[in-house]
Amino acid sequence: MKSTIVWVIVFSIVALVIGVAVVNPLIGLIPSLGNILNLSPSTQGSTTRTIVNGIQPLGQLVTLSVEVAHANVNVKTSTSLCGYEANYVSQSVIEAGIDISDIDEDSIDLDEENDTVTVSAPAPAITSCRNEYFDQYAKSGGGTATCFDDFWDDMSIIGRRVSMDRFVQDALESGILKRAENQATIVLGNFISAVTGSKVHIKYDDAPDEPLIPSSCRLDLPPGWEEDAGGGWKQSG
Repeated sequence: MKSTIVWVIVFSIVALVIGVAVVNPLIGLIPSLGNILNLSPSTQGSTTRTIVNGIQPLGQLVTLSVEVAHANVNVKTSTSLCGYEANYVSQSVIEAGIDISDIDEDSIDLDEENDTVTVSAPAPAITSCRNEYFDQYAKSGGGTATCFDDFWDDMSIIGRRVSMDRFVQDALESGILKRAENQATIVLGNFISAVTGSKVHIKYDDAPDEPLIPSSCRLDLPPGWEEDAGGGWKQSG
């Protein structure tokens, strides 16, 4: 079952959403970007260093936030003898954007003849993941007179890992990186145009074959557990 996905464009006045809108504290940053340099109109047209000094303090520019939910995360052990099975509901937020700290003076080309600024920017990537809600609503097995182990905590940790993996995959398949790129183009283009008065073209690096996933999106499994070919979970060794 696909996750329920809510798109939130961080830097847009009107967010494109499916479901319930989420208010992001970064909304409205664009109008304040010009204040970073305290530029007057007479100085808005200068060098690549001016541009770099203006955008680098933003660091990791998050341009899209996706709220995802799944109501049936099933986790079960591989064996029916002393087996465990549980169902969970989970909700997380996946964010994507670009790392502006990678942009330096060599990344910017000023074409005075055509009044154009071309910026080479890193490919968009998922920047962070966070789980906002997780709860068990059904379970079976375990805790019998002949089964003395208690693996419910381990099942819960595995459930969080399974749900986050699904959320990341669903977000990627739903085009989070392309949407983040589109928004980054708007944000950077508007800011650099305001600073220089020129037309702006953003050129992104090629994305890696395998998307880079930050550690916040790769939750650790409980020690000694691994998934088998059938989708069940077992303790190794």
